[in-house]
Amino acid sequence: SALVRFPGPDGKTLQECYAECAKRAECAFFAHWPKDARPEKGGETKPAWINDCRLYKAPCEPYEDDPDNDGSRNMLYKMTR
Repeated sequence: SALVRFPGPDGKTLQECYAECAKRAECAFFAHWPKDARPEKGGETKPAWINDCRLYKAPCEPYEDDPDNDGSRNMLYKMTR
């Protein structure tokens, strides 16, 4: 159900990610990897994951972990209209 990705480190801030989703009628969810999200295993977030922004349409389907992810945590947001 992915629509578009704005890859880090030059992706989108949280506010920009929200705005990108808000301007697309089909966007129901967005995920954002903030700069201060530490990997589950400790250490620093890889630059490639900082400000990574992904937009999704409904339904939000299960997915497999991205093999390139270093364990950095993100947040998934549901749009309300």
